[in-house]
Amino acid sequence: MEDAIADLRPAVGEGTVVLPVLNGLAHLDRLEAAFGPRVLGGLAMIVATLDDGAVVQMTDWSAITIGDGAPRVAEALDVPGIRLTVSDDPLGSMWAKWAFIAACGIVCCLFRSPVGPVIAAGGEPQVRAIIAETEAVAAAAGHPVPEAAHERTVTTLVDPDSAMTSSLYRDLVAGLPTEAEHILGDLASRARELGVGTPLLDLTLVQVRADALVRAGA
Repeated sequence: MEDAIADLRPAVGEGTVVLPVLNGLAHLDRLEAAFGPRVLGGLAMIVATLDDGAVVQMTDWSAITIGDGAPRVAEALDVPGIRLTVSDDPLGSMWAKWAFIAACGIVCCLFRSPVGPVIAAGGEPQVRAIIAETEAVAAAAGHPVPEAAHERTVTTLVDPDSAMTSSLYRDLVAGLPTEAEHILGDLASRARELGVGTPLLDLTLVQVRADALVRAGA
């Protein structure tokens, strides 16, 4: 992040818009401190993984949501292959995505498994509890997950035939650097500040951190 900000700073002028599409929200404060109101809310939705330094897109799903404050940016991104949404509530969309990817990461990392086998093994009550935890944090922050997004999350994560895994889990088992602190750690910190209990999130975070310590030889 710091290197990216340093690289961008000379190119940012009065007419510049900075559009981050990172997961979570931890990056927004740092970018807004550097670039002020030029930072536009946004997010991307793809299914991808890392392979020897390359980002490999695993399906043809590619969607971007941006705030409605930059028509020229929307025009530039409205191209074949990208499902573009211009939203008057990009922060709400970012929270909804964060709640989903955190829930998926918790399920796969806690049980060390794709989604399907967890459900087939009788884990549906725990999976629903995980979804409730992440969405409770969003709601407490003032951005409740819309019902349609909630239903998509439930449908995705309680399918006993699903081979789905999260990118966090794939990076974890491959021994690669992960977004655990950005996705799970920051969410857990905000949950504590908001007084929301997240025992399954906290358990997963301890497990992921312990794994990192073992890999580092600590």
